[in-house]
Amino acid sequence: MARLILTDCFGVLLDEIAPNWFREHFNNPEKAKELKDKYFVPFDLGEISFEVVMEKMGEELHFDPKELSAYWRGNVRIDQNLLAYYDHLRENGDIIALASNAGSPFLDDVLDQHDLRKRFDFVFISCHFHIAKPDLRFYEACLNECGKDFEEIFMIDDSEKNLAHVKELGIAPILYKGLSDLKKILGE
Repeated sequence: MARLILTDCFGVLLDEIAPNWFREHFNNPEKAKELKDKYFVPFDLGEISFEVVMEKMGEELHFDPKELSAYWRGNVRIDQNLLAYYDHLRENGDIIALASNAGSPFLDDVLDQHDLRKRFDFVFISCHFHIAKPDLRFYEACLNECGKDFEEIFMIDDSEKNLAHVKELGIAPILYKGLSDLKKILGE
């Protein structure tokens, strides 16, 4: 029987973008997080589009929306070693599903532009469900789509908050600290 491995996108497979931008532009970490949440929680829930986020941020924070968009699109960095490891796990029978808080069309565009969809058995993006991690309903929706007949189920995320309650659903949490640690947990 296969294992189901759910993996976060930003901060795991892809470098963080929004938190980095806010930290670069706002010295106060609490203010940076507050602003990130203000703009990106509605985006992750599918309430507003990427273009609207860029326009609102530009207007309210006095940045050029086109430059903001270029920053986001230009800072997509894929961990190719982790992606190859996921390919290896799939070749050995594991089911790999991307489970990310993100909005559309941004992450959809990234997946398509980098031909990543074929590297996953399932892709779950919060904006399509109008539910985001750590809400357990997001994980339940993923499990319902994947089915529940797995030897083990894991969730890999770089956020402790997103992993805090997944055990309630029978999901083993893995706080992502790097590929070598992940290999120790999941095996070569």
